[in-house]
Amino acid sequence: MKKSYLFVERDDNPVKPYKKMHDLIFKNQTSNDRTRRAISSCETVERQGMRTVIRRHFIYKAIEIKDNFRARPLSQIYIRRDCNSVKHQERFFCRIKASLYAKCNGRLFLILFGHSLKIDSVLIKAAPC
Repeated sequence: MKKSYLFVERDDNPVKPYKKMHDLIFKNQTSNDRTRRAISSCETVERQGMRTVIRRHFIYKAIEIKDNFRARPLSQIYIRRDCNSVKHQERFFCRIKASLYAKCNGRLFLILFGHSLKIDSVLIKAAPC
């Protein structure tokens, strides 16, 4: 798989009453035969003494259906949330796997996809009053 681009954005504005830091990274990968694609992003935000890291992943795979009709796999969803009041941490994770049929130029495709979202928040210092 080849990487398409990488983008990093940083936003530090000293005018605001609190320090805000924002990093954003994108990755877009496509297979050589163009049947698979993986897109991911990672975002880090520091605001009012909290650091939040948000990770998103999207994976797609296209399979051409030529003569026999395939049954779609069953959809799956997984959600987990953890809170730790002692360490002032919160974690959230969600994953979805599913499929759909698409028709393009008279050809039938089965598209398998998986999406995941992971959010980690932690208190790094006391918030200003």
